[in-house]
Amino acid sequence: MTNETKIYILSALVMLAVGYACLMIGLDREIEREKLQTQSWKDQGYPIGE
Repeated sequence: MTNETKIYILSALVMLAVGYACLMIGLDREIEREKLQTQSWKDQGYPIGE
């Protein structure tokens, strides 16, 4: 493999890792938002999860 090919492969792997990290951060934020919303509804008296 030439150095150029190695650079392309390494760049692609880094881009995939960054994309994966962004996806995981987004999912974590969404899960936390859902928990907060559900707790808010429970605090307001809605019978959620009962």
